[in-house]
Amino acid sequence: MGNHHSSQHNSNGSSKSLSRNNSKKELHDVDKLSAKQLLPTDLLAKVLTEKSLEQDIQGIGCSVFKKYLFAQYPELGRRIFAYLITQSGYPASSHVISTAHFRTQAEKIIGILTEEQQVSIYVNMFADGKDEMDQKQLTDLLYTVYKLTMDHYPEGPQSCRHIFKTLKAVVDSAFHKKEVLGLSYISHWIQSNCPKVIILLHQYVVHVLSTGHRTVSENICDNKNKDLELTTPVLEKGEPFSSLSGSGGGGYTDQQLHSMLPLSQVWILATTLPPLYTRPTQHSPPNGNGAPHSSYFSKFLQLSCPSHWTLLYNSNQDGLGANRFLHHVLSYKGPTLTFLRGEGDNVFCIGATSEWHRSSVLGCPGLYHSAGPTPVQSYRKGP
Repeated sequence: MGNHHSSQHNSNGSSKSLSRNNSKKELHDVDKLSAKQLLPTDLLAKVLTEKSLEQDIQGIGCSVFKKYLFAQYPELGRRIFAYLITQSGYPASSHVISTAHFRTQAEKIIGILTEEQQVSIYVNMFADGKDEMDQKQLTDLLYTVYKLTMDHYPEGPQSCRHIFKTLKAVVDSAFHKKEVLGLSYISHWIQSNCPKVIILLHQYVVHVLSTGHRTVSENICDNKNKDLELTTPVLEKGEPFSSLSGSGGGGYTDQQLHSMLPLSQVWILATTLPPLYTRPTQHSPPNGNGAPHSSYFSKFLQLSCPSHWTLLYNSNQDGLGANRFLHHVLSYKGPTLTFLRGEGDNVFCIGATSEWHRSSVLGCPGLYHSAGPTPVQSYRKGP
């Protein structure tokens, strides 16, 4: 009830009391700060504490945190809250965190972190506090990032029926038929093979924690973050590998358009390829209009639009042969991605950092091209 005290115990057995008086005192301490002194985490902690008090919760409750910040992704919200709890010394089963502890841990997350630190945070978060991660936990981590990027796709929310096949291929390559792996190994594998997958997740979380005080204050429980776009290249809608006759280059279904390169594969490639192939165009810096936290926020979050991958050559459409390939590709002076489909429906990607050129061996510096009746599709990086 409203007059009762809520007690939590840390790992050392000592008691942490979160009383209504303590919550009000912490709110009063925040109110004493001038507007210029308030950081986004101060504002967020204040409004979440107020919402928790309305539900007779002393401190900040997990249910309030998920409802107002991660209504669209409640499982991600639960994992983040559990991480904040354990980092503050509370038992993992706790559902309430003090305002001061929340503010401290949130500031650490939106602070300047190296890529290695970011990967470590989210791998630990999805390992549920254990020292090892199993295949399902890594799949959950990857699928969470996939959902975030597809929901914030520049052409509107997207889905791909190949996603679980794509995720299985990634997880299989990480685990090599093992059931569990140590967190240090998983962190190193992610950094070596798909380093940007965690950067995308962290970008979203930083965005929510830095701007969430506005949606909570306005009683908005579905924070869709319409001003956030996460980097996934947009494919020009051209004719794919599959045989599509009589359509004249238009009117394809999404399934037909992505039969060669499903959107889930575009997404995982974007987390793997060097920035040369996926570097986005940048928005202008947001106009703070005098808001005290605007310059602080802009340091940690770059809003970006994805690059476009434009089709240069399609062997089904343009003819299969070295001369046809050269005719369409040689004129482009920039980086390209070439996809080849082989036996067993396997698709191989060749990334060329410089333009293709004629020589005794077809290719570009450091690459080779094998001849054979293999469907080929080549993309260039657009603006």
